[in-house]
Amino acid sequence: MSLSKPAYELGSVVICGGETVHDFTNSIACDGLTAPERERFLRESFTELVAGGFVMWTLERDYGNAPAMKPSAASVKCFLADWRRCFPGGIIRRGDIPDARNWVLFIGPTDSLVEALGEYDTNAD
Repeated sequence: MSLSKPAYELGSVVICGGETVHDFTNSIACDGLTAPERERFLRESFTELVAGGFVMWTLERDYGNAPAMKPSAASVKCFLADWRRCFPGGIIRRGDIPDARNWVLFIGPTDSLVEALGEYDTNAD
């Protein structure tokens, strides 16, 4: 599976280590994006990375106070359901910090992400 340019850019940030979606809003991949553009970029890029098996996520329902839960299946459907739990309004403000009593998504790379990034054709864009 070849990656789109947005998924490649976000995957290049994810490969450095797992973070919360909130943390990724402050990454270089989100520089210059408005709040709606940022939400769409993150949601669509992470969805593509999930579909390819390039990232895995856990969901923490009460940040810092409850253990992170693995998804029931590593599917796009489960990912998007967890996304909606965390961002019911659809907008992620840059610099938001997850706190107690809020749902938080932690996203990290799988071993196959390294291979997918290495196969990306930067000249194709």
